Formats: sequence, C-alpha cells, structure tokens
Amino acid sequence: MSFAVFHCRNCGAGVESPPDNLLVVCTHCGDCYPSKELENLPISIIPSPSAAEVRRSVQKRMALDSDMRGRHIDIYQLEGVYVPIFITRTTMEGVWKGYKEVKKRNSTVKERFSEALLYDCDFPVLARKNAHEFGLTAIGQVLFMDEAKRFSEVEWENNQLPILAVDIDDEYVDLQIKDDMVNIIGESIKKQYKLKAFTVFDASVALHDRGIVFFPFWTVMYKYKGGSYRVAVGGAKAKVIAVMEPVFLSNRLWTWSLGFGAILASGFVVFVGVGLIMNTEDSQIELLVGLVALVGFFARMAWKTAPNLIASIRVETIGNDVELK
Repeated sequence: MSFAVFHCRNCGAGVESPPDNLLVVCTHCGDCYPSKELENLPISIIPSPSAAEVRRSVQKRMALDSDMRGRHIDIYQLEGVYVPIFITRTTMEGVWKGYKEVKKRNSTVKERFSEALLYDCDFPVLARKNAHEFGLTAIGQVLFMDEAKRFSEVEWENNQLPILAVDIDDEYVDLQIKDDMVNIIGESIKKQYKLKAFTVFDASVALHDRGIVFFPFWTVMYKYKGGSYRVAVGGAKAKVIAVMEPVFLSNRLWTWSLGFGAILASGFVVFVGVGLIMNTEDSQIELLVGLVALVGFFARMAWKTAPNLIASIRVETIGNDVELK
C-alpha cells in the first residue's frame, strides 16, 4: 500500500496519508486534516493509558480468571492504536406488532403484543472499511465509559500511538446505522417479550448530530506453555474487552460430561416415553409430541458440545460470551 507523505502545517513533522483517506491526524501535535465532507464534524479523542497500565490490566484480569488464576503468563508484545469511530445522535420512531406461542391445556395459542417505538441514543460506527481486528466488535460496550476530550487538551508529546485514518463516508455510516439499529432494537424487543416473530415492524430512523471520536485500542500478546494468545484492551481505563485462553483438561472434561449426559438423558427419555405411549390409550399424540421435543433438545445439546471436544482456544468477551475454537 502506497502512502502520501506531507509535512504538518502546525509542527512540521511528517504525516502519512493512506489512499482513500477522509481524515488523518498528525501524531506529533494533533493537527487534523479532514476531507471537505468531514471538515465541519467535531473531532475528539479518549486519551490512551500507558503501556504499563495496559500490562497491569491484563495481569489483573488473568489473576481473577477461574481458569488462569495462579498460572504464569509471559506478556511479550503490546501494540496500541487510535481507532476512529463515528458517533451519531439517532432517533427511532414507529410501531411493532408480534406474538409468542403459549401452551394452554392441550393446545398452543398465539399471545399478541404491540407497542410504539421511541428510542434516542448515540450510535457508534467504526470509521474503517476493514475493521476485523480481534476485539474490535466489543468496543461499543466500553466506549461510553470514558469522557472524550478536545484535541487541544491532549499532551501530544506523551502520545506514542499511531492514529488510524478515516476511510468511510457519511453515506456508508447512514446506511450502517439504519440497518444495525433496526436489527439491534428488534432483537432486544424479541428477547424482552420472548416473541416468536414480528408481524409488523414499521420504524423510521432519523440521524441528527454527528462527531468523530478516536478510541485507544491495544492488542496484547502473551505466551503460556508454548502457545501464543491475544487480549484486546480498550479505553482510558485499560478495560479488557476480549481474551483468548488455552482450553484446559478440566474444560474438556466438563464439555465431555455435558455431551455424554445429554446422550444418556435422550436415551432415558426415549425408553420412558415409548413405555408410556404403549401403555396409555389416551393422549398418545401429546405424549409423542413431548417425547420428540425432549429428544430433540438433548440431541441438540450433544451436537453443540461435540465440536468443542477438540477446541484448543477459548475466547471470552466483555459480555461473558464464550466461544471455543
């Protein structure tokens, strides 16, 4: 990738501008060079913690982890950057209708719900086309924990982090917000009301004030018994937002016991259920439906645990979502 290099008009330092950039910042003094379409947007920054603070945060997180507590890790690399994020004041208005299925006596009925939509929020969108670095998707969960500052309030002589350029435009951000907000609010409502489906989801999304915030994001590499793992750290308080950990024997045994237990439970349900069906003249259909549902539940549990028996890496995010790889 070729970069255009020019001298900062404020301090004279060299500034690298990647192709297709819409905003670059001089790392030495904080002077901004926005494109015409971004020149009126307010730009702020969340000051980064030091590398020592990031290291201490990772060590503390590992010391409190139930699996990693007491185990020695070797932190051998810390890399930080400022990630640009568009923050847009957003309003969603409209109405939704949906239903959930409720079992009453010997039948299943639809319980219907409807409610007006009215949401106001500051919606973040990463201002980068290729934003797939480990842990970046969890930034939104810690972004608003810190207060952003004006560039003039930052001591740039103490700043050692590269500042990533903005390379997406307003049109892309508008589309991203409208798609994501409908999906996020829709899933939240479904979860809250335990809905099976929406019959109507009519919403309009209005976009108001917008600004850009540069967020400090660190990737920390550590070794444990020959394996290398990553930790994502973000914000002024050096919050650990995503962690890779090795999968230990205890994790495998627990996963194995869940899968094997599900298989045993499925067999027990079949044995008991078939006996009940054969010895009962009434309500055989209801018993058969219940039998199939229980067997399906335990079979699904066994199927989901099977791939994790060979997993070597455990990934945990700030929301305590765990994924085995």
